[in-house]
Amino acid sequence: MNYSKNSTAGETAMETFTFNATDTAIRVKTVEGEPWFAAKDVAKALNISWSSATLAQIPDEWKGMMKFITPGGEQELTCITEAGMYKLAFRCQSSEVADKFTNWVASEVLPSIRKTGRYEMRRRGGFMGPRQGEYLDLRCEPYDTKWLGTTTVRVVEHDDVEWYSVADINRAMQVGTDAMQSVHNLREANPNIVRKIFIFGNTHPAWFTTITGLRLLVSGSRKLKSRSQMLQLQEGGAR
Repeated sequence: MNYSKNSTAGETAMETFTFNATDTAIRVKTVEGEPWFAAKDVAKALNISWSSATLAQIPDEWKGMMKFITPGGEQELTCITEAGMYKLAFRCQSSEVADKFTNWVASEVLPSIRKTGRYEMRRRGGFMGPRQGEYLDLRCEPYDTKWLGTTTVRVVEHDDVEWYSVADINRAMQVGTDAMQSVHNLREANPNIVRKIFIFGNTHPAWFTTITGLRLLVSGSRKLKSRSQMLQLQEGGAR
C-alpha cells in the first residue's frame, strides 16, 4: 500500500523507541495494525546516509508520507513499512549492526506493537516498562524549570524523583563537555542516577540526572561553586 499523506484512517499516535546499538530514537506510527517507521530515523540507526538516492531504492508501495508533531510544528516525514525497513537494512555496511537491528525489530518491537499498539520491553511472562538503557516516556507529564546560576534547567518529576536535564546543567556551568561525557562520568559514580527521558516538545529522548547527579556535576564547576549557587536551585517558570 502506498500510504497517502492525506489519509488518517486507522492511524495511531506517534511512538518512539531507541535502538541502543547506535543510541538512535526511531519514530513509528501504526496504520491498520501495521507499523510505519520514519525512514531517516531507520537510516540513522543503521549508519546509512539519508538522501533521495537512498529513498529511491525503496519501492513506492513500501513508502509514503505521514504527519508528525515536532517542536517546530507539524511536519511531514517519509515513512516506510516493515518490508521497507528490511530493504534499507540491506544497505547497511555493517552486517553486525544490520543483524542486531533487524533481529531486535523482528523479535521485540514488532510483536509488541502488534499486541499492545506500542513498544514495551519484553520480560518472562509478559511485558515491562523501560529497562536501564531505554528511555522513560514522560511526554504526558508537564515539566518545570529551575534556576542554576543564571540559567534555567528543565526538570521533570517521576515517582517522587526529580530528574534534571544534563545538557541544561552543562550549559549552566558554561563548560564544553557534551552530555554523553557527563553521563559517562555519572554512570561510573552510580548508574542509577542517570536516565534517558522523553519530555513534551522534544523530538528525541535526552539524558537527565537526579539531584545527586546534578550536585556531582556542579561540584566540579568552579564558576558555580564560587557563586555559592551549587545547592540553591530556585523555582523557574513552569513549562
